[in-house]
Amino acid sequence: LAHLWNRGRLALETIELLRAKGKLIREHLITDVVPFDDALDLIADLAARRRHVLQAVFEVAR
Repeated sequence: LAHLWNRGRLALETIELLRAKGKLIREHLITDVVPFDDALDLIADLAARRRHVLQAVFEVAR
């Protein structure tokens, strides 16, 4: 099935999933939303095992 899931299709399906189930994904899978400017601190904490994250999202200011 790998030939059916190229990058383009995967990207489109991911966007559709986020549109349909974004709130549930945010509640259950994303443990941290961090301002982009704080990304290096988060990565340093992860590397030093000071912090445990299931999935982080870096938020960019508008």
